Amino acid sequence: YQCDWSSDVCSSDLELAPGDRLVLYTDGLTEGKNVEGKSWGTKLLRQTIHEAPDVGAEALKQSIIQVAKMFYGTMVPDDDITVVVTEVSPEWRKDEDKQAPSRTVA
Repeated sequence: YQCDWSSDVCSSDLELAPGDRLVLYTDGLTEGKNVEGKSWGTKLLRQTIHEAPDVGAEALKQSIIQVAKMFYGTMVPDDDITVVVTEVSPEWRKDEDKQAPSRTVA
């Protein structure tokens, strides 16, 4: 994990396998507060992801959004909330002569 804080750019190498999912989110998702003043936090986010092990990227994104809406209830977020889920296609192969297809959900 490397960051160039002068330009707000960070990079990291990950090795992903077919079927792996990557969840990206802004801090507004986990740090916002509900009517009781509690933050959703990364623990509930991880729990939501682990409870949906066999769903695709779109279904996982919708599940995260639905659980967050239930948690925050009537509270209006005071920060942006962005969730991106991407999944490595099961057809992906590491052959140099084959292009790796992928599915991305924003």
